[in-house]
Amino acid sequence: MEDTDTTLEEIEDGFGQGVRGLVDAMSEDKDVEPWEAKKAQHRDEVEAAGGEAVLIYAADKIANLRDMRTLYANVGEGAAARFNAPLEVRLRVWRGDAEMIERVHPGLALAAELRTELGAFEAERDSTA
Repeated sequence: MEDTDTTLEEIEDGFGQGVRGLVDAMSEDKDVEPWEAKKAQHRDEVEAAGGEAVLIYAADKIANLRDMRTLYANVGEGAAARFNAPLEVRLRVWRGDAEMIERVHPGLALAAELRTELGAFEAERDSTA
C-alpha cells in the first residue's frame, strides 16, 4: 500500500511557508512520553509558533472539550477508558492550555469560551460524584 502522508515540504510547496509553519506547530511529537509531557511540549511549541497557531490550537481544544462533554454525558466516568490519560490529567492539560492561550491573547473570547467549557465539565463531573 502506498504511503499517503503529506510531508511538510509538500505542504510548503502547495500552500507556502506560513501554512507549513502552522501545520508543523499543530503536529505533536508522538515519541514524547508520558502523555502529559507530550501535551506540555506541544503546548510550548504552539506558543513559540505565535498568535495564529495559538488561535487554531484554542479552537481545537474547545472542540475536543465539547466532544468530551458529550461523551461524558453518555457514559460518565467510563469516558476515561477511551483515552490515553485519566480525566483528571486531561483536565490539568486543558487548564494549562487555557493559561497559555490567555497569556498569548489576553482577553481573547476563545480563551473565555475554553474556561467556560472547562468549568461546565468540572461541574458535570462534580454533580455525578
